[in-house]
Amino acid sequence: MDRNDLMVKKRTSVVVSIFLVLVGGMTGCAVQDVDWSMTESEAAGTWKMEQPDGDVILDLDVDGTFVAQEWPIGLCSPQVTSLSELDWRVRTDFGGTYSFLNDEPYLGFLEPTDSGCGGVSFYFWKGPGGARWIQFDLVPEDGSEPTEFVRLDRVE
Repeated sequence: MDRNDLMVKKRTSVVVSIFLVLVGGMTGCAVQDVDWSMTESEAAGTWKMEQPDGDVILDLDVDGTFVAQEWPIGLCSPQVTSLSELDWRVRTDFGGTYSFLNDEPYLGFLEPTDSGCGGVSFYFWKGPGGARWIQFDLVPEDGSEPTEFVRLDRVE
């Protein structure tokens, strides 16, 4: 095998590797997405994030009300901008109403009625096997796309 054959083999293996990474990335994006089909009756229920300092719980009722328990203050509006700023020890309980924003079934909003916690928007997500969760994005101070979030999973 001469040097040109080795170069061709190397280039081929690099191209194949790049292709596999791209296909894997596209496949990963295809299996989870905002939950376009979420309905108010499906949204109703208990959503939870387990934490060493105590579980964060969000109960959504079919009548459009909610109760949040052990809610990190940093997730109230205005929110922290990164997970490193979120102090899981400083929490509150509160209730209020929730709604879908702009008639979009995947985008929700919590409007507290009995606390100092401001309104909070969130997304319903759906992943592999039909798993659903609520995602609270932490928007960076510069307004760029969020890369960090807090996720509450549906309690079955």
